[in-house]
Amino acid sequence: MSNIKFRYIVRHKASGNIETKHYFLSQIEERPLKELSPAFLADYELLSRDQYTGLRDKNGVEVYEGDVLDCNGGIAVVFYSKRFVSYKLHFYSPFEQEQPFYFWDLEGFVIGNVYENPELLEVSADD
Repeated sequence: MSNIKFRYIVRHKASGNIETKHYFLSQIEERPLKELSPAFLADYELLSRDQYTGLRDKNGVEVYEGDVLDCNGGIAVVFYSKRFVSYKLHFYSPFEQEQPFYFWDLEGFVIGNVYENPELLEVSADD
């Protein structure tokens, strides 16, 4: 069985700097997060904890929940659907829609995530 992987996105409260940390579940279970990195101390705010989907984009980049993908010119966000027990894409366009995706047809590529790049989800009135 492969080890489950998580991405933590944290913001330093004083400076506003955003940091990204990656840990396997086995590392998290071995010791408290605050012992893994100073980013888990009181000086930081947790923005997101995202699970790795097990997929890579067309450039080989790991895809996590909350990632923003460029899919043939359309912008989509990865999210977990409890209803379908799978990862899905939510497309941002004048016609917002959701659809499941599978590793064999993931033609998009990661261009950011919703926490560090919220501007990627802005849809202009001209679209």
